[in-house]
Amino acid sequence: MVRNCTRSETSSPPQPYIPPYRSKGAADGSDTIDSQSAGSSRPKGLPARAPGVVFSPRSTHADVAARPRAAGALLAVIAISALAALTFLSTEVGRNAALDQQLSAMESFGIRPTAEQLTQMERRESMAPTPPSRRRSS
Repeated sequence: MVRNCTRSETSSPPQPYIPPYRSKGAADGSDTIDSQSAGSSRPKGLPARAPGVVFSPRSTHADVAARPRAAGALLAVIAISALAALTFLSTEVGRNAALDQQLSAMESFGIRPTAEQLTQMERRESMAPTPPSRRRSS
């Protein structure tokens, strides 16, 4: 009787899974996996992760990969972006730049604002809230 040889009988044993996050420096000269060492250490919070991205990116990335938490980072990015935009738009230069950008966008779509529309846009721009330190006294 002729026996059919299946692939599982002739192939080598399966290889173990090796995660992509690796760092050098193990005592035996081989690589160690950061996520394993990060698992035994205390988890880092957002205040420790933020500077860690710049000063120790490898260990911070391993900690993020082991314990992903996006809500705090998302809120921090939104808050920083909103603060930067509001700070810029609270100045006269920022408001003028925003008005110029709006007019350029309108003209790029083929919309030519009339003199009345320009006056109305400038009036709305001047009504934008400004911080008390930047208000002109009347």
